[in-house]
Amino acid sequence: MKHSKLIRVTTQNHSIEITPYHPLYIQDQGFTSLLKLKKDQTLDSYDKLMENLWVLVWNENDNCLKYEKIDNIEVLFGDFTTFSILSIKQANNYIMNGFISTTD
Repeated sequence: MKHSKLIRVTTQNHSIEITPYHPLYIQDQGFTSLLKLKKDQTLDSYDKLMENLWVLVWNENDNCLKYEKIDNIEVLFGDFTTFSILSIKQANNYIMNGFISTTD
C-alpha cells in the first residue's frame, strides 16, 4: 500500500514507523490508533497527546510486557510503501519492533 504520511513513535527503548491509524495497545485505552486518540481529544497535533501516554511493549531483557511512556511522535511526509498483514487470522495480536499490535 502507498501512503504519503507515517508517524514515528518513540519510547525510551523502542521506535517504530507506522500509519497514523495503526492500532497500538495504549494504557487505559486498549488497542487504538494515535490518530483516533488525537481526534477524540480534538487536538491539532500529537504534542499534547504525548504528555501522559503509555504504550505496551515487549521487554526483551526481562521477557515480559511492560508500559513505556511515548517520548515522541513525529509526522513523516513522503512516498511510503507499507505492507498489510491482514492475511493473519483476525483477532490475533503480534509484536512489531517491540510494540504490541492487533489485526482487529
